[in-house]
Amino acid sequence: MPKVSVIMGVFNAENYVEEAINSVLCQTYADFEFIICDDGSIDNTTDILNRMSNEDKRIIVIKNDENQGLGYSLNKCIDIAKGEFLVRMDADDISVENRIEKLVRVATDNPNYAVIGTGMTLFDNNGEWGKVTLPETPNKIQVFKGPAVAHATTIMNAKIIKRIGAYNSACDTSRAEDYDLWCRLTEANYLIM
Repeated sequence: MPKVSVIMGVFNAENYVEEAINSVLCQTYADFEFIICDDGSIDNTTDILNRMSNEDKRIIVIKNDENQGLGYSLNKCIDIAKGEFLVRMDADDISVENRIEKLVRVATDNPNYAVIGTGMTLFDNNGEWGKVTLPETPNKIQVFKGPAVAHATTIMNAKIIKRIGAYNSACDTSRAEDYDLWCRLTEANYLIM
């Protein structure tokens, strides 16, 4: 089975980051490294990350001295990632226990795709409140109109993402780093599912 690098950027997430991390550590697919970039947190996030990385050696914590944004932080994760696939995780999300296993299976069966995403269930402190479904194989128009893929659900081909230059942190793509990446991949004729 291929090696996977789970990548996550975190900023001031002390209230929920531990639950998010535990949902990855409890996956049915175990061959992964979990690279977390602390994006200059000033709450107790850093302490939580350090404690959890001491408890599970699959966790690799890197830190920005000050807040740089998600795209910049994810690029730092990608720079050291050793996996064939990159799996996205957000600090306020929870992954179902077989998420990575299913994503790896679909990505392995569809090697021509640069990015594969899924639907997702929306939730908050009061419970579930909605679902997101997106086109199964978005065409170029759907990608450029966006959103064609839910960023936090994705598995990405690491070689392709590195080849395209990963996230664009040279200009202001804050809150749209994923959309920018999907558009650049589509322009370069890579496939998204």
